[in-house]
Amino acid sequence: MRRHASLGLIVALLSGPFVAMSASAADCQLCQPKAQPPAEAAERRPLRIEIDSVLDFSSIAIRHPGSGAVEIDSHTGARRVSGGLIGLGGPALRGTVRMTGEPFARVRVSLPAALELRALGGATATISDIETTLSADPMIGANGELLFSFGGRMTVHSGESGEFQGRFPISAEYQ
Repeated sequence: MRRHASLGLIVALLSGPFVAMSASAADCQLCQPKAQPPAEAAERRPLRIEIDSVLDFSSIAIRHPGSGAVEIDSHTGARRVSGGLIGLGGPALRGTVRMTGEPFARVRVSLPAALELRALGGATATISDIETTLSADPMIGANGELLFSFGGRMTVHSGESGEFQGRFPISAEYQ
């Protein structure tokens, strides 16, 4: 990660305007002082990602043949069931994440565009339309934490049933 930040800094310094000077920098009254790289001598706190609650679509059943979907809203946690599926009750949960790191640091958070879930018998379901409550330019708060939620749409195809499970990879890096 440090290499990436240093490379970005070098590119930013080399892409700026260049001024040809015949006098020394000490003699120049109009020249700006030389830009200093950000003080990264003090190491940033490592980013940590903790899942406070997992994305859980709760119990559903196949009402009639055909595929169906279950959606969890990332902002409210509300569940919507459509197609050939019916909700059987129980708590549906949006996923919630607690990220800790350097206060006021901007971060880039990556989540998968889609994810395949599997049941023990080999049946599969797909999670897509993954959304978060993150802003367009997320920043860790003054307390060193960034909290956000995520939701998505699980599609179950005709004839597939079981307890679907999978891993949801979340990665983050300082910008």
